[in-house]
Amino acid sequence: MKRSVYITGISCAILMLFGCISKVMHWPGAGPMIIVSVCLFCFWFLPMGIKNNYDLLPIKKMKTLHIVTFIVFSICMMGVLFKVMHWPGASIFLLLGLLLPFVVFLPVYLYNTREEEKTGNKNFLALTLGLTFLAVFGALLAVSISKQTLYQAVVSTSVNDSETKLFTSPSSNTEINKAASELFNYTEELKCMVLTAIDENMCDGNKTNSNYDANKISNLDNRQIVQNIFFSKEGNPRVNVLKEKISIFRKTVLSSKSISPELGELTKFLFNTSDEDLSGAYPNGMPWESRALANSTAIFTLDFLSKLQNNVRLVEGEALK
Repeated sequence: MKRSVYITGISCAILMLFGCISKVMHWPGAGPMIIVSVCLFCFWFLPMGIKNNYDLLPIKKMKTLHIVTFIVFSICMMGVLFKVMHWPGASIFLLLGLLLPFVVFLPVYLYNTREEEKTGNKNFLALTLGLTFLAVFGALLAVSISKQTLYQAVVSTSVNDSETKLFTSPSSNTEINKAASELFNYTEELKCMVLTAIDENMCDGNKTNSNYDANKISNLDNRQIVQNIFFSKEGNPRVNVLKEKISIFRKTVLSSKSISPELGELTKFLFNTSDEDLSGAYPNGMPWESRALANSTAIFTLDFLSKLQNNVRLVEGEALK
Protein backbone atom coordinates (compact mmCIF):
# COMPACT_ATOMS: atom_id res chain seq x y z
CA MET A 1 0.00 0.00 0.00
CA LYS A 2 2.71 2.44 1.02
CA ARG A 3 4.76 1.64 -2.07
CA SER A 4 1.75 2.20 -4.34
CA VAL A 5 1.19 5.62 -2.78
CA TYR A 6 4.79 6.64 -3.50
CA ILE A 7 4.69 5.38 -7.08
CA THR A 8 1.35 7.09 -7.77
CA GLY A 9 2.54 10.36 -6.21
CA ILE A 10 5.76 10.44 -8.22
CA SER A 11 3.91 9.56 -11.43
CA CYS A 12 1.36 12.34 -10.86
CA ALA A 13 4.09 14.87 -10.15
CA ILE A 14 6.10 13.96 -13.26
CA LEU A 15 3.03 13.92 -15.51
CA MET A 16 1.79 17.22 -14.08
CA LEU A 17 5.24 18.80 -14.58
CA PHE A 18 5.43 17.74 -18.23
CA GLY A 19 1.83 18.85 -18.76
CA CYS A 20 2.55 22.32 -17.36
CA ILE A 21 5.72 22.68 -19.44
CA SER A 22 3.84 21.60 -22.56
CA LYS A 23 1.04 24.07 -21.78
CA VAL A 24 3.49 26.95 -21.39
CA MET A 25 5.33 25.99 -24.59
CA HIS A 26 2.02 25.32 -26.41
CA TRP A 27 3.05 21.76 -27.31
CA PRO A 28 0.44 19.17 -28.33
CA GLY A 29 -0.89 16.87 -25.62
CA ALA A 30 -0.63 19.41 -22.80
CA GLY A 31 -4.34 19.32 -22.00
CA PRO A 32 -4.69 15.52 -21.67
CA MET A 33 -1.54 15.29 -19.53
CA ILE A 34 -2.80 17.95 -17.11
CA ILE A 35 -6.28 16.41 -16.95
CA VAL A 36 -4.96 12.89 -16.28
CA SER A 37 -2.39 14.03 -13.71
CA VAL A 38 -4.84 16.17 -11.71
CA CYS A 39 -7.54 13.48 -11.77
CA LEU A 40 -5.05 10.84 -10.63
CA PHE A 41 -3.88 13.14 -7.87
CA CYS A 42 -7.40 13.97 -6.63
CA PHE A 43 -9.12 10.63 -6.99
CA TRP A 44 -6.31 8.11 -6.55
CA PHE A 45 -3.15 9.44 -4.90
CA LEU A 46 -4.82 11.81 -2.39
CA PRO A 47 -7.38 9.30 -1.00
CA MET A 48 -4.78 6.51 -0.97
CA GLY A 49 -2.25 8.70 0.82
CA ILE A 50 -4.77 9.93 3.39
CA LYS A 51 -6.07 6.41 4.05
CA ASN A 52 -2.54 5.07 4.38
CA ASN A 53 -1.67 7.79 6.87
CA TYR A 54 -4.83 7.09 8.86
CA ASP A 55 -4.15 3.32 8.93
CA LEU A 56 -0.63 3.88 10.27
CA LEU A 57 -1.87 5.84 13.28
CA PRO A 58 -1.46 3.79 16.49
CA ILE A 59 -4.70 5.26 17.76
CA LYS A 60 -7.41 5.85 15.20
CA LYS A 61 -8.22 9.53 15.65
CA MET A 62 -8.65 12.76 13.67
CA LYS A 63 -10.90 11.04 11.15
CA THR A 64 -12.68 14.33 10.46
CA LEU A 65 -9.36 16.03 9.68
CA HIS A 66 -8.47 13.38 7.11
CA ILE A 67 -11.85 13.69 5.39
CA VAL A 68 -11.68 17.50 5.34
CA THR A 69 -8.15 17.34 3.95
CA PHE A 70 -9.29 15.24 1.01
CA ILE A 71 -12.31 17.42 0.23
CA VAL A 72 -10.54 20.78 0.51
CA PHE A 73 -7.43 19.94 -1.47
CA SER A 74 -9.38 18.08 -4.14
CA ILE A 75 -11.49 21.20 -4.70
CA CYS A 76 -8.32 23.34 -4.87
CA MET A 77 -6.72 21.11 -7.50
CA MET A 78 -9.92 20.81 -9.52
CA GLY A 79 -10.20 24.61 -9.51
CA VAL A 80 -6.73 24.84 -11.03
CA LEU A 81 -7.65 22.24 -13.65
CA PHE A 82 -10.88 24.00 -14.60
CA LYS A 83 -9.11 27.34 -14.89
CA VAL A 84 -6.23 26.02 -17.00
CA MET A 85 -8.64 24.21 -19.33
CA HIS A 86 -11.07 27.17 -19.50
CA TRP A 87 -14.01 25.02 -18.37
CA PRO A 88 -17.28 26.48 -17.03
CA GLY A 89 -17.36 26.81 -13.24
CA ALA A 90 -13.65 27.58 -12.89
CA SER A 91 -14.30 30.83 -11.02
CA ILE A 92 -16.49 29.06 -8.46
CA PHE A 93 -13.89 26.35 -7.90
CA LEU A 94 -11.12 28.92 -7.51
CA LEU A 95 -13.17 30.97 -5.05
CA LEU A 96 -13.84 27.87 -2.96
CA GLY A 97 -10.18 26.92 -3.27
CA LEU A 98 -9.18 30.29 -1.83
CA LEU A 99 -11.63 30.18 1.10
CA LEU A 100 -11.88 26.53 2.19
CA PRO A 101 -8.22 26.03 3.27
CA PHE A 102 -8.47 28.96 5.70
CA VAL A 103 -12.16 28.86 6.65
CA VAL A 104 -12.61 25.06 6.96
CA PHE A 105 -9.32 23.14 6.89
CA LEU A 106 -7.22 25.37 9.18
CA PRO A 107 -9.77 25.50 12.05
CA VAL A 108 -10.31 21.73 11.85
CA TYR A 109 -6.56 21.15 11.82
CA LEU A 110 -5.94 23.42 14.84
CA TYR A 111 -8.75 21.79 16.79
CA ASN A 112 -7.55 18.24 16.13
CA THR A 113 -3.88 19.01 16.85
CA ARG A 114 -4.41 21.23 19.90
CA GLU A 115 -2.76 18.65 22.14
CA GLU A 116 0.33 18.17 19.95
CA GLU A 117 2.64 20.39 21.99
CA LYS A 118 6.02 19.24 20.63
CA THR A 119 5.51 19.59 16.92
CA GLY A 120 2.50 21.88 16.90
CA ASN A 121 4.34 25.16 16.29
CA LYS A 122 6.53 23.76 13.50
CA ASN A 123 3.61 22.10 11.76
CA PHE A 124 1.49 25.22 12.06
CA LEU A 125 4.20 27.41 10.50
CA ALA A 126 4.74 25.02 7.60
CA LEU A 127 1.00 24.67 7.08
CA THR A 128 0.45 28.43 7.09
CA LEU A 129 3.18 28.95 4.49
CA GLY A 130 1.72 26.19 2.33
CA LEU A 131 -1.81 27.57 2.49
CA THR A 132 -0.55 31.08 1.73
CA PHE A 133 1.24 29.78 -1.37
CA LEU A 134 -1.92 27.97 -2.45
CA ALA A 135 -3.98 31.14 -1.99
CA VAL A 136 -1.54 33.29 -3.98
CA PHE A 137 -1.39 30.69 -6.76
CA GLY A 138 -5.17 30.56 -6.95
CA ALA A 139 -5.43 34.36 -6.98
CA LEU A 140 -2.98 34.58 -9.87
CA LEU A 141 -5.02 32.07 -11.83
CA ALA A 142 -8.17 34.02 -11.06
CA VAL A 143 -6.85 37.17 -12.74
CA SER A 144 -5.71 35.36 -15.90
CA ILE A 145 -7.67 35.66 -19.12
CA SER A 146 -10.95 33.75 -19.03
CA LYS A 147 -12.40 31.75 -21.89
CA GLN A 148 -15.31 34.18 -22.12
CA THR A 149 -12.93 37.10 -22.67
CA LEU A 150 -11.09 35.19 -25.37
CA TYR A 151 -14.40 34.30 -27.01
CA GLN A 152 -15.40 37.97 -27.08
CA ALA A 153 -12.15 38.76 -28.91
CA VAL A 154 -12.93 35.97 -31.40
CA VAL A 155 -16.38 37.44 -32.06
CA SER A 156 -14.93 40.93 -32.45
CA THR A 157 -12.33 39.64 -34.93
CA SER A 158 -14.99 37.84 -36.98
CA VAL A 159 -17.21 40.92 -37.08
CA ASN A 160 -14.37 43.18 -38.20
CA ASP A 161 -13.28 40.72 -40.88
CA SER A 162 -16.85 40.50 -42.19
CA GLU A 163 -17.29 44.27 -42.27
CA THR A 164 -13.95 44.75 -44.03
CA LYS A 165 -15.10 42.47 -46.86
CA LEU A 166 -18.06 44.79 -47.45
CA PHE A 167 -15.78 47.67 -48.36
CA THR A 168 -14.55 47.92 -51.94
CA SER A 169 -11.12 49.48 -52.28
CA PRO A 170 -11.31 52.42 -54.74
CA SER A 171 -9.46 51.81 -57.99
CA SER A 172 -7.97 55.31 -58.06
CA ASN A 173 -4.23 55.79 -57.93
CA THR A 174 -4.10 58.64 -55.42
CA GLU A 175 -1.66 59.03 -52.55
CA ILE A 176 -4.39 58.03 -50.12
CA ASN A 177 -5.07 54.84 -52.07
CA LYS A 178 -1.36 53.98 -52.15
CA ALA A 179 -0.87 54.61 -48.43
CA ALA A 180 -4.03 52.64 -47.62
CA SER A 181 -2.99 49.65 -49.74
CA GLU A 182 0.47 49.60 -48.23
CA LEU A 183 -0.87 49.66 -44.66
CA PHE A 184 -3.63 47.15 -45.38
CA ASN A 185 -1.26 44.69 -47.09
CA TYR A 186 1.32 44.94 -44.31
CA THR A 187 -1.38 44.33 -41.73
CA GLU A 188 -2.51 41.29 -43.70
CA GLU A 189 1.08 40.04 -43.72
CA LEU A 190 1.31 40.42 -39.94
CA LYS A 191 -1.95 38.53 -39.49
CA CYS A 192 -0.57 35.66 -41.54
CA MET A 193 2.63 35.63 -39.52
CA VAL A 194 0.60 35.21 -36.33
CA LEU A 195 -1.65 32.53 -37.86
CA THR A 196 1.32 30.60 -39.26
CA ALA A 197 3.17 30.79 -35.94
CA ILE A 198 0.25 29.11 -34.14
CA ASP A 199 0.15 26.40 -36.80
CA GLU A 200 -3.02 27.51 -38.53
CA ASN A 201 -3.25 26.70 -42.25
CA MET A 202 -5.20 29.84 -43.05
CA CYS A 203 -2.82 31.76 -45.31
CA ASP A 204 -1.32 31.50 -48.77
CA GLY A 205 1.87 33.48 -48.61
CA ASN A 206 1.09 36.84 -47.03
CA LYS A 207 -2.67 36.72 -47.55
CA THR A 208 -5.40 34.89 -45.68
CA ASN A 209 -7.19 32.22 -47.68
CA SER A 210 -10.66 30.68 -47.64
CA ASN A 211 -9.74 28.61 -44.54
CA TYR A 212 -9.36 31.74 -42.44
CA ASP A 213 -11.93 31.73 -39.67
CA ALA A 214 -11.35 33.33 -36.27
CA ASN A 215 -13.68 30.77 -34.67
CA LYS A 216 -11.33 27.93 -35.62
CA ILE A 217 -8.11 29.46 -34.26
CA SER A 218 -6.32 27.54 -31.49
CA ASN A 219 -3.76 28.82 -28.95
CA LEU A 220 -5.81 31.95 -28.48
CA ASP A 221 -3.90 33.01 -25.36
CA ASN A 222 -0.39 32.62 -26.78
CA ARG A 223 1.64 35.72 -25.85
CA GLN A 224 5.13 34.59 -26.77
CA ILE A 225 4.32 34.46 -30.48
CA VAL A 226 3.22 38.10 -30.42
CA GLN A 227 6.40 39.16 -28.65
CA ASN A 228 8.57 37.25 -31.13
CA ILE A 229 6.83 38.69 -34.20
CA PHE A 230 6.37 42.32 -33.19
CA PHE A 231 9.10 43.07 -30.66
CA SER A 232 12.10 41.14 -31.99
CA LYS A 233 15.35 42.95 -31.16
CA GLU A 234 16.88 41.99 -34.51
CA GLY A 235 16.68 44.89 -36.97
CA ASN A 236 13.72 47.24 -36.85
CA PRO A 237 10.92 45.65 -34.76
CA ARG A 238 7.76 45.10 -36.79
CA VAL A 239 5.72 47.09 -34.27
CA ASN A 240 7.78 50.14 -35.28
CA VAL A 241 7.25 49.44 -38.98
CA LEU A 242 3.50 49.13 -38.40
CA LYS A 243 3.46 52.36 -36.40
CA GLU A 244 5.29 54.17 -39.19
CA LYS A 245 2.87 52.96 -41.87
CA ILE A 246 -0.10 54.00 -39.74
CA SER A 247 1.42 57.46 -39.30
CA ILE A 248 2.05 57.77 -43.04
CA PHE A 249 -1.56 56.86 -43.84
CA ARG A 250 -2.84 59.29 -41.21
CA LYS A 251 -0.73 62.16 -42.53
CA THR A 252 -1.66 61.38 -46.12
CA VAL A 253 -5.39 61.51 -45.37
CA LEU A 254 -5.12 64.66 -43.24
CA SER A 255 -3.05 66.42 -45.90
CA SER A 256 -5.85 66.01 -48.45
CA LYS A 257 -7.88 69.16 -48.96
CA SER A 258 -10.94 67.26 -50.14
CA ILE A 259 -11.81 65.53 -46.85
CA SER A 260 -14.44 66.90 -44.49
CA PRO A 261 -13.59 68.19 -41.00
CA GLU A 262 -15.54 65.27 -39.51
CA LEU A 263 -13.47 62.73 -41.44
CA GLY A 264 -10.31 64.53 -40.37
CA GLU A 265 -11.24 64.22 -36.69
CA LEU A 266 -12.19 60.56 -37.16
CA THR A 267 -8.84 59.87 -38.84
CA LYS A 268 -6.94 61.53 -36.00
CA PHE A 269 -8.79 59.37 -33.49
CA LEU A 270 -8.63 56.01 -35.29
CA PHE A 271 -4.99 56.27 -36.31
CA ASN A 272 -3.52 57.94 -33.27
CA THR A 273 0.00 56.56 -32.61
CA SER A 274 1.12 59.18 -30.09
CA ASP A 275 1.69 58.53 -26.40
CA GLU A 276 -1.53 60.42 -25.67
CA ASP A 277 -4.51 58.08 -25.56
CA LEU A 278 -7.47 59.99 -26.98
CA SER A 279 -9.96 57.38 -25.74
CA GLY A 280 -8.97 57.82 -22.10
CA ALA A 281 -8.78 54.06 -21.54
CA TYR A 282 -5.06 54.05 -20.71
CA PRO A 283 -2.84 56.13 -18.40
CA ASN A 284 -1.37 59.29 -19.90
CA GLY A 285 2.09 58.82 -21.36
CA MET A 286 1.72 55.09 -22.08
CA PRO A 287 3.48 54.39 -25.41
CA TRP A 288 1.31 53.40 -28.36
CA GLU A 289 3.21 50.12 -28.67
CA SER A 290 2.19 49.19 -25.12
CA ARG A 291 -1.43 50.17 -25.66
CA ALA A 292 -1.70 48.27 -28.93
CA LEU A 293 0.34 45.10 -28.63
CA ALA A 294 2.53 44.75 -25.53
CA ASN A 295 1.52 41.70 -23.43
CA SER A 296 -1.22 40.96 -25.97
CA THR A 297 -2.34 37.42 -26.79
CA ALA A 298 -2.62 35.98 -30.29
CA ILE A 299 -6.38 36.50 -30.58
CA PHE A 300 -6.29 40.08 -29.24
CA THR A 301 -3.50 40.86 -31.70
CA LEU A 302 -5.56 39.48 -34.58
CA ASP A 303 -8.53 41.48 -33.33
CA PHE A 304 -6.40 44.66 -33.29
CA LEU A 305 -5.13 44.03 -36.81
CA SER A 306 -8.64 43.26 -38.10
CA LYS A 307 -9.96 46.50 -36.61
CA LEU A 308 -7.09 48.37 -38.20
CA GLN A 309 -7.89 46.92 -41.62
CA ASN A 310 -11.56 47.76 -41.17
CA ASN A 311 -10.70 51.36 -40.23
CA VAL A 312 -8.34 51.71 -43.21
CA ARG A 313 -11.03 50.68 -45.68
CA LEU A 314 -13.60 52.90 -43.97
CA VAL A 315 -11.47 56.06 -44.04
CA GLU A 316 -10.09 55.31 -47.50
CA GLY A 317 -13.58 54.94 -48.95
CA GLU A 318 -14.84 58.14 -47.32
CA ALA A 319 -11.77 60.12 -48.35
CA LEU A 320 -12.00 59.13 -52.00
CA LYS A 321 -15.73 59.65 -52.49
